[in-house]
Amino acid sequence: DNKSPKPAWARASQMPIPAQPEHLYRLACRVRGGAAVLLTVYEFPKGYTAPTEKGAKPNYVSHGTPASVPGDGWQTRALAFTTKGNADYLKVSLITQTAGQAWFDDVELRDLSEPPDVVVPLAPRSVTVGPFFVLDGKGKESAEPTSARLSYDRDALRVSFECRESQVARMKATVTEDGAKVFTDDCVELFVKPQRDVAASYQVGVNSRGAKGFGIRAEIVRLFKTWHEVLPKPTRPAWEPKVQTGAKVGDDRWTVVVSVPWRDMGIEPRAGLELGANLTRRRHLGGEENSSWALMTGKTFHDAGQWGRFILGGDATSPTGRQVAGRASPPAPAIPDPADAKPAFAIRAYHSSAPLKGGLEEYKALVRTLAKLRFNTLMLEVNEKLKYERHPKIGHEYALTKAEMRDLVKFCRDLGFEVIPQVQTFGHFSYVLRHAEYRHLSEHAEPSPRWGFWNYCPSNPDTFKLVFDMFEEVIEVFQPKQFHIGHDEFTFMPIGVCERCKGTPPHELFSRGVAKLHEWLIGRGLKVLMWGDQLLAEHHGGPPHDTAKALPSIPRDIVICDWHYAPDEDFPSVRFFKGHGFPVIACGWFSPKNVANFSRVALEAKAEGYCMTTWWPPERVATTAETATGVALSGQFAWSPNRFKLDALPWHPTQALRATHFTPRSAGAYRTLDLSAHARTPLDETDVAAAPRGPLWSNGVPFEVTGKALVLSAKRPKAWQIPVGGRVPALHFLHCTTRPPKV
Repeated sequence: DNKSPKPAWARASQMPIPAQPEHLYRLACRVRGGAAVLLTVYEFPKGYTAPTEKGAKPNYVSHGTPASVPGDGWQTRALAFTTKGNADYLKVSLITQTAGQAWFDDVELRDLSEPPDVVVPLAPRSVTVGPFFVLDGKGKESAEPTSARLSYDRDALRVSFECRESQVARMKATVTEDGAKVFTDDCVELFVKPQRDVAASYQVGVNSRGAKGFGIRAEIVRLFKTWHEVLPKPTRPAWEPKVQTGAKVGDDRWTVVVSVPWRDMGIEPRAGLELGANLTRRRHLGGEENSSWALMTGKTFHDAGQWGRFILGGDATSPTGRQVAGRASPPAPAIPDPADAKPAFAIRAYHSSAPLKGGLEEYKALVRTLAKLRFNTLMLEVNEKLKYERHPKIGHEYALTKAEMRDLVKFCRDLGFEVIPQVQTFGHFSYVLRHAEYRHLSEHAEPSPRWGFWNYCPSNPDTFKLVFDMFEEVIEVFQPKQFHIGHDEFTFMPIGVCERCKGTPPHELFSRGVAKLHEWLIGRGLKVLMWGDQLLAEHHGGPPHDTAKALPSIPRDIVICDWHYAPDEDFPSVRFFKGHGFPVIACGWFSPKNVANFSRVALEAKAEGYCMTTWWPPERVATTAETATGVALSGQFAWSPNRFKLDALPWHPTQALRATHFTPRSAGAYRTLDLSAHARTPLDETDVAAAPRGPLWSNGVPFEVTGKALVLSAKRPKAWQIPVGGRVPALHFLHCTTRPPKV
């Protein structure tokens, strides 16, 4: 309230706000009143000191809006500016330039050079985001403002767009049918990345008529774009989400409501989950103007590195994701088959790395899914994922202990799987050779910039002493009937180059090493498996090392895992290995044409089995489109390669996998422990007063939040002694903390 004609101000930031040099910032707030107002940001350089001499000018920089009178209604004033290269911190002032009253509200200073983030609340609450910025990277707001409201529940992510439009009658709104043409109209779009560090993403577009279009970006475009693109005449979209939309056109705006099922994006919602995301609008009036919630410096919306972040919020009474799903009835089988159908292959395998501690539960969830899809064999690549007792250095920091791995193997066997351990030998041995105490076993004196210390020396007796030590510990844990020795891709680095190996042909080094491993394993009653690429001249066994010449010396009771990932029509290597007397398991990856054709060829050649290999952690199986597709197709085609054609599937493979993977399961039995007797501080008297009360679910565990808090301090001289009242397998704690609010 300025009663003087002189300027008056209220500094909004009493403390300095740290600034990033050469970053684009936006200051905005709502204002109303009869006084002329302006917004000012002061930018202070590093090492700033206030001038001491009278009349000396301070060397800070001022950024401000023009002064004007807002009037009685609330208006939004905004200021965009770029900091200097020596910027250190900022301060904000809200100024009345003339006499009169002015109100300021919702002051926000945002670093536009950093991707935005927003906490998305559980419905019925919602949060509004905006403004949208033109695709010029300069922070210019769109001529016709756009905003969006976000919320979610256990089933779907929900977005409501409001698009101001002064020329509603001239909007481009010609498309009435769902499909890609929607993106040629004026439309709004939602982009979601299930994992922020993974390229895979989903796109939903809706025009003012409510027509919708979908897009999907896979992780490895070189090998896989969308599941149907390998077909001569695709008959189905790559992504068929059950999206619900609504649209309404008014006099000066149009609105769209979008609801995207979590399951269709391979996402299991839970409080705290972070998703890469963006909200955009295409406007064709007066020359195309595309705008975006996240500031985009390019000419398209598709640079996911510049997208923002959705963080799913929580609620005291609304459990989400797996917890809610655990109370629901399970869906029908995703891939139906006649009850009397018999499998084409005796071995229907899934190959992957063994999990680390943090991925153990995700791997178990994946194994449950694989069982539903009729896989019956797991090839588990152990390597550094086990805590070896004789050689503890080899085990990863978060590797499973022997007891944990033994429990995992039992879990898999209880679901009907044969579990085959794999330990990489000869090549892919950097997980051992990276440690200095084993470097003397390397074939190479210096590491490759890409592959590191890749191969061990097959002529050093100490090599096999170490390998057999590892084998013994793995066998002790797994108690297997079969054992996979790896042996793929070892010619990625030269072989036969160390002093012990010089003069021996590479194929002899290869065959001698295999013979030693084979003799040791069959002497313990185990069948041996190995990769086949180094035995094929057209694969990795050709010049200059010609390791395919080792073929006559390889024992014929070794099972060849013949791997190929290309979407070829034929795979003659299966017939080649069978013709030379080997048992064969055909091993594909995720390309649909690879799965369909490879399994068919393997069946015709009377191969022993089909295996899907994957090289990603289990949590990506459902969220990554190509892996989800490959798992579902492999389960079907390993069971019956000739039952369906790719262009005539009665179900969508990606959606089928997700429907199966997210089958509800029980959260288990828990007992909450009442800590109120030890809590001395009412929640309302702490800075976590907004914490939820009552029943709360977090990551599958039920908690009961009382009205009191245990406020912990590092200064407390001794710990509480809280009786649990019995022996329990685990304790789960719920922690709450605070973070500084945004200015």
